[in-house]
Amino acid sequence: PAPATESSPMTVSSTIVNRQIAPVTLRTGSGQRVLVVEDEPAVAHLIADVLAEEGHKVEIVLDGRDGLDRAANGNYALIICDLRMPHLDGRGIYRELTAKGSPMRHRLMFVTGDTLAPHTLEFLEKSGLPFLAKPFLVEELKAVVEQALFAAEQSSRGTARHATASAGGSTILR
Repeated sequence: PAPATESSPMTVSSTIVNRQIAPVTLRTGSGQRVLVVEDEPAVAHLIADVLAEEGHKVEIVLDGRDGLDRAANGNYALIICDLRMPHLDGRGIYRELTAKGSPMRHRLMFVTGDTLAPHTLEFLEKSGLPFLAKPFLVEELKAVVEQALFAAEQSSRGTARHATASAGGSTILR
């Protein structure tokens, strides 16, 4: 689909392992600032390349501590953060932003390869933030990012719906 603009809605739809993601009309504009905090360079660059193609302005940091500094001092539409990283992980970044009362805590989206661990599922459920399970399809990434941007906008207005996706599963707004 063509990139969305402030005035033109975008419908996101993707086939994932013979199941259809429910189409969602979004009104997020392209050119959003996105921070990617991911310790695996190949994954970080894949995410950045896909989002840059969608018209977003993407910054990458490969360390959670640097990610926290940028998140705390920056104004990002979305922060895509790996849950498991050395030094400071995604949970730690979320806890720090929450403790500081930073509005960036509502603009987090997690990527993780650890969706089966009970403590990970519990954290993701309690946080209520969108996440994407690794490995993921490019179309899943695009759909969840657009929905996460939409949810972040709604969160600032008081009503949020969050997106989650897992490989081989559907994107769900909740």
